[in-house]
Amino acid sequence: LPGLGQTFIHFTIRNNLIDDRGIGVLEQTSNCIYAESNGNNYTDFLIYNNVILGATARAILLRDVNNASVHHNTIYGSHPSAQPYSLVTFHNALNIDFRNNIIYGTLPITSFEARCVLDEGTSTFAVRNYNLYYQEDPNQPFTGSETGVGGWDTFMYEWNSWRAASGFEASSPAPQDPLFVDPPNGDFRIQSNSAARTAGQPIYGITRDNAGNPFNTT
Repeated sequence: LPGLGQTFIHFTIRNNLIDDRGIGVLEQTSNCIYAESNGNNYTDFLIYNNVILGATARAILLRDVNNASVHHNTIYGSHPSAQPYSLVTFHNALNIDFRNNIIYGTLPITSFEARCVLDEGTSTFAVRNYNLYYQEDPNQPFTGSETGVGGWDTFMYEWNSWRAASGFEASSPAPQDPLFVDPPNGDFRIQSNSAARTAGQPIYGITRDNAGNPFNTT
């Protein structure tokens, strides 16, 4: 609906399983969850409890969407032929609340640059905390920013300095394997010794996971 000047408010995207792993050789790429205002006013979107596997481009892309809350999402890897730049990308998105997400990158740096999170343009965060990042290839940047701290590429070994300079992720565990139970067979529960366990923050109104189970706070 380009250029209508309309307001779209309080959209919720939740409890979805999006699996791009089995599509074979790529002829084109697609974004799994994609919202772009395109001349309208997109605001107060809530995106939570989604599981996104093997994205062929970006798992989540928000362009010109303000006041978005992105919570409790599990994002696991990219299709081997993907060219994602980043699994989660915010472009000119203002006042983002980004909490309680696990983002696991699988592409080797020789394949394509694939950050866990990238903010472009004028994007800003109201909250960025309680997230767990991991790159199987430590040469992949885990985050990047067009205008913020660290520039386009910040690596897992730069975690402490980036966190201190940016003010983000003050309560988050350092980047590490979240220890899913059995990713190849689709079991993305976390093991008892996962750093993600008890690392999240309770969020009002979100009390159950994407399987409908109450959140375990122990």
